[in-house]
Amino acid sequence: MVVPKLFTVMSTAPPKVVSVAKSIDSLEFRSQRGQPGTYTSWARTGDWTAQTLMGSRALLDRFVGAVEPEGRPTIHERAKRAEDPRRAHIQRMVLKAVQVGRGCRPL
Repeated sequence: MVVPKLFTVMSTAPPKVVSVAKSIDSLEFRSQRGQPGTYTSWARTGDWTAQTLMGSRALLDRFVGAVEPEGRPTIHERAKRAEDPRRAHIQRMVLKAVQVGRGCRPL
């Protein structure tokens, strides 16, 4: 029986793989470093609405300030006026996410 030459030399070392070290500050590593803390935080949170309340308020305040910077109308009127720009912002984010997912050209 003839053994193929490929299997006769068993002591050869595997080819060296050159790996490129990624920066610790890269977006991928920052995301990976933050995920365990995020999961721990959400596990300890009993009231999810309270956990996100400050972020939700800050986002709404952004649009309220853009609609009426002087603050002349009442708070309720400003909140109503800010609803459409907020919806437009969310719709733009959804559109960008769909384009990225399909590999389309961004806006």
